[in-house]
Amino acid sequence: MGYSVYDLGKKMKYQTINGWTKEAMKARLREKVPAHGAIVEQQLSAKCVYRTKEGKACFAGAFIPDEIYRPIMEGTAVQSLIEGPYGLGKVMPLETGGIVALQHIHDQNALRLSENKIDVVEKGCEWIEKNVEDGQ
Repeated sequence: MGYSVYDLGKKMKYQTINGWTKEAMKARLREKVPAHGAIVEQQLSAKCVYRTKEGKACFAGAFIPDEIYRPIMEGTAVQSLIEGPYGLGKVMPLETGGIVALQHIHDQNALRLSENKIDVVEKGCEWIEKNVEDGQ
């Protein structure tokens, strides 16, 4: 299905693919993503990473299998990573547009941690609940 669209006034949801369910997606976020998100503090800023040195992940990174993940993936845009040479489209729970939208929720909230103590994982789970339905 790809990107969310409006069909006769009804918002259509992203559908899970590759054997994933909404509940499995939420469970994976709770397992792999720290409550504050996967960010690395730098001198004057912070940046999101697919994996931290401790093995924790951002939202998109949580769905990259350990046997596929490579440090060289860091810094690559989510869309390019999914559609690139790693075959991630075959393991992701949503089509590219859905993963990009979900990752945006991570980035938007994780990088604001110092301002307000947001539980990034719960924000992601809320987004999944509202915007995703189990595929067929």
